[in-house]
Amino acid sequence: MTSGEMTDQKQQIGGRALVVGAGSIGQRHSAILARLGFDVTQVSRHASDAHRSVAAALADGSADYAVIAGETARHLEDLQALAEAGHTGPVLVEKPLSSPGQSLENLPELDIRIAYQLRFHPALRWLKTELAGATAITVQAYVGQYLPTWRPGRDYRETESARRNAGGGALNDLSHELDLLDWLFGGWTSVAALGGRSSRLEIDTDDHFALLCRFERCGAATVELNYLDRAGRRRMIVNTADETFEVDLVAGFVRRNDEPVVALVADRDDPIRDLHRAVLDGGAEATDRASARRTMGLIEAALRSAGGNGAVLVP
Repeated sequence: MTSGEMTDQKQQIGGRALVVGAGSIGQRHSAILARLGFDVTQVSRHASDAHRSVAAALADGSADYAVIAGETARHLEDLQALAEAGHTGPVLVEKPLSSPGQSLENLPELDIRIAYQLRFHPALRWLKTELAGATAITVQAYVGQYLPTWRPGRDYRETESARRNAGGGALNDLSHELDLLDWLFGGWTSVAALGGRSSRLEIDTDDHFALLCRFERCGAATVELNYLDRAGRRRMIVNTADETFEVDLVAGFVRRNDEPVVALVADRDDPIRDLHRAVLDGGAEATDRASARRTMGLIEAALRSAGGNGAVLVP
C-alpha cells in the first residue's frame, strides 16, 4: 500500500459517486474515489458491468458527486444527460472541457470543475507560491510523450488520442500546460501557433503543436506539446525580472536560480485525489468553467493560427 493510499483511508469522505467512462482515466477516478470511501457507480457504453446511460445509473437514486471521463467529444452530451437526470452535486469533467468547435453557449448550469490536476502537484504549487503573482518576462513550457508507449497494453491507434472525432490530438490531450499558464499568469492575450501531423504515427489528429503566447502577466510564453518524445518530458522554466525558476515533473525536482535542486515528487494518483477533495470542498484552486472557457478559446485560436501559417490571434 502506498503512502497516498494510506492517507486516503485515513481521510475518507464517503457518499455515492457516478463516473461516466470506463477507459483508463475513468478507472483511475473510480479507484481513487473508492479509496476515499465512495460507493462508485459507472456508466459506459462498452463495459459489461456498467450502466449504459446516466439516466439508468441514477434511476434508483441521486449521486453526491459525478465525474465525466468519457470521450472528450461527448463531454457536453454527458453533462446535459446529468442535468436532465436532476443531478445537483458537483461535477468534475476530464480535460479539456470539450472538443474544439463545440459551442459552450448552452453549457448546463451545473457546478462544474475541470480535471487539470497538475495544479495540485507539489512542484507546481511550489512554483505558484514562489511567484506570488509576479510578472514573468519569459516562460518555456514543454511536454512530450510518445503516443505508442503512453498507455501500456493498448493499441495507440484505437485510443481517443488517435481519433479527431473523439476529441483527441496533442493540443487537446496535453493542454495541462495551457491551463497552468492561465493559473499562474492570468488569461491569454495573443497567440501564434504552428502544428499538425507530421510523424509516421497512424492517427488522424495533430501530433505536435508549438505556441507563442502572451498572458496578462507574461510577456512571452513558448509552449511545445507533442506525441513524439520517446524519453517523456514535462518541464517549465520561468524568468522574472529578479529570478529564474525551473520545474521538472518527470525528474521530480524544482530549482530557483542556480541553487541546488529540491526533490518534489508526487505519486501519480495524489494530484487527482487532492483535486477531488478540492472540488468536494467547494472548488478552491480547481479549474472552473471560466478558466476552462479561456483554455478552450486558446486551443481553438491555436488551431486557427496554425491553419493561417502562424497568424497572430487575440481572444
